[in-house]
Amino acid sequence: MSGENQPSERVRHLRDKAQGLEQAAQHAEDPADRQRLTDEALRIRQELERDEGPGTGTMDPM
Repeated sequence: MSGENQPSERVRHLRDKAQGLEQAAQHAEDPADRQRLTDEALRIRQELERDEGPGTGTMDPM
């Protein structure tokens, strides 16, 4: 089986980081913290889309 269809370690790491930030935002009580975490997750996902191509920054909805 080829590794071509599997995301690179960098992509996987950034996806995990974005997902963690989104989860932290859901649990944040402070609206400013929630917004900051959401914005950072969005920035990471946009970076993935730009650098790695469409669909790389997306995750299944929770």
